[in-house]
Amino acid sequence: MTEHSAELLPVLPLDDVVVLPHMTVTVAVQGEGQRAAIEAANQGNHLVLLVPRIDGKFGSIGTVARVQESGKLPTGAEVSILTGQHRARLGAGQADVGGALWVQVDPVPDGENPSEATVELAREYRALVESLLEIRGAAGAIQFLREARNPGHLADLAGYSPDFSLAQKLEVLETIDVEERLKKVIAWTKETLGEADLKDRIRTEVAEGMQKT
Repeated sequence: MTEHSAELLPVLPLDDVVVLPHMTVTVAVQGEGQRAAIEAANQGNHLVLLVPRIDGKFGSIGTVARVQESGKLPTGAEVSILTGQHRARLGAGQADVGGALWVQVDPVPDGENPSEATVELAREYRALVESLLEIRGAAGAIQFLREARNPGHLADLAGYSPDFSLAQKLEVLETIDVEERLKKVIAWTKETLGEADLKDRIRTEVAEGMQKT
């Protein structure tokens, strides 16, 4: 596992968006603060700290991300492609003359050698998500799911789920313990799977009824 050390990074605040480690996302760069953060990252090691700003308040845990590419769309909108690396706690901050806010970040790794209980929870979560994808006719996404390198990575793929609310994704980000993180996404996925299974049975029964008429 790659070792991460404390460092000073520019902050990219994200309004009503949560980006988890291992996610690759395209974000619109709006406002001087966001532009300054991206410029500072591109002039340095290309790392930036993504911090959710929910209802105007910063979270206590952010995601260190790598700026893969920045540019403008044909519409003129500025965007950056970011890939989450790992969690980090926010420390003391300071602004620079360019307008970027820099904070001391302390990495929060998932750790090596997960327990047997954590590995078993990861298997359960993977099976639940695969079942949900099959019901929705999205079995092609299962291979993407299987590329998760460890239980923490697998749990963090919940950030892509359209079924989880912003509050739930923030809870996933702020849950440091991998076992607890998996327990949460398993419980939420079971609820979603139950609803999806019910809808699927109803569609099947309706289709069979129409064929008989």
